[in-house]
Amino acid sequence: MASVTVLLLISSVFPAQGEICSLYYTYSAILKSLSSRDIYEFYSSVELNDIQMNFCNSVNKADFLIQLCEKSERLFRNETDDLNYKREWLQININTLMETGNDNRTSVTDLHILQWRHGCAAECHSNGSVIFLQGTDEYAYNGDNLTFNLSKHWKPLVLEHGIIWNRESVSRLERKCVETLTSFNDLQRDRKFSVASHPEVYSSVKASGSSEQQVLVCLATGFYPKHVQMEIRRDQTPLPDEQLNSSGIRPNADGSFQLKKSLKILPSERSRYQCVVKHQTLTEPLIISWDEVNVLLPVITGLLVAFVVLAIILFVFYLLRKCFKYQKSLKTQTQLVRGMDTNKH
Repeated sequence: MASVTVLLLISSVFPAQGEICSLYYTYSAILKSLSSRDIYEFYSSVELNDIQMNFCNSVNKADFLIQLCEKSERLFRNETDDLNYKREWLQININTLMETGNDNRTSVTDLHILQWRHGCAAECHSNGSVIFLQGTDEYAYNGDNLTFNLSKHWKPLVLEHGIIWNRESVSRLERKCVETLTSFNDLQRDRKFSVASHPEVYSSVKASGSSEQQVLVCLATGFYPKHVQMEIRRDQTPLPDEQLNSSGIRPNADGSFQLKKSLKILPSERSRYQCVVKHQTLTEPLIISWDEVNVLLPVITGLLVAFVVLAIILFVFYLLRKCFKYQKSLKTQTQLVRGMDTNKH
């Protein structure tokens, strides 16, 4: 997407002691052109500090989101009118783009998408101050970047909000973004709740394609905020990332995040490695080792399960054999009784 970005060089004036906070809105208008009529669809999403607020509608959201979702109604309760305006603006301008035909694909496709993303990043301090860092206002049509040029005969919807892409309107969006982040910062301080979750760390050993090697795997999951540090150390020395396979930080289905890293090694060197995870929710790093217990545990568990299954089979076999002997004994006794009765007669 093309973007209008403003950077303020404030590091020489303000100490960089706060946390980076962010708020981004994304709107998508989809036009499906059919032979009889056009169908419009509109979608919107809000991302607050890397959290998709759509998770608030999920039943299985992470525990740390519960309070945030309850308070978010206060943060975004006045968004309805603004949302209706943006829906109309996108609908008008997606029609205009199709009419002007500034994209060769508009004449052959029956599906058109216009997207708009705006928001800001700021520095949030514990004393309640929020310092604006960067504003974003970007657009895309059918996957291509857009820059607005009034000579293309755009027909923007002009309400009290003004024309959306001029400098004054962008500044208004940036001010509103900072105001929302300030309200969120105040909520955290006044209500004394923290939107955070510590990572759970797991280590495992997997087979490699080569019989001479194994794969060490370290997984950190369930954490928020998303920024986390993970190291795999050999003899207490961190290995460079170039030697590791990393999944990158990925979202979980409940709104938290996960990170996985792995490394191929010789089995004989396994005890020399450690996984170290650092996160702002931890008072000290989590250190996990790939010791013999971790490796043998699946084997021991498998042997125990096999032993239990074998014991059950032997017990069933014993019962069946005992039942068979009892039936045979009963049959023999019945035949003896019948023989005695025959002799009497």
